[in-house]
Amino acid sequence: RTLIDNCIVGIRSNRARCEALLQESVGTVTALYPYIGYKKAAELAKEALVRNVRIKDLVREKKILDDKALDKLLDPFAMTTPSKDSAEKR
Repeated sequence: RTLIDNCIVGIRSNRARCEALLQESVGTVTALYPYIGYKKAAELAKEALVRNVRIKDLVREKKILDDKALDKLLDPFAMTTPSKDSAEKR
């Protein structure tokens, strides 16, 4: 009860900060593997870390995917919402 009262009740997320952390995360590159291949995605991740740039910006800079495809692939809701296919596999 102490944990709930003192640590959980009243917690609010900082949506802007969460979004910034997501956009800055190199881990988002995993969503691109099926489309650009593991090797290319790994190269992008390494470069993003070295240059301290976002994966999305790096992909755009290198013209690997167009904006529409990139926005779709890196949509956080699409990446975290189970698909109908995944539900059928369970």
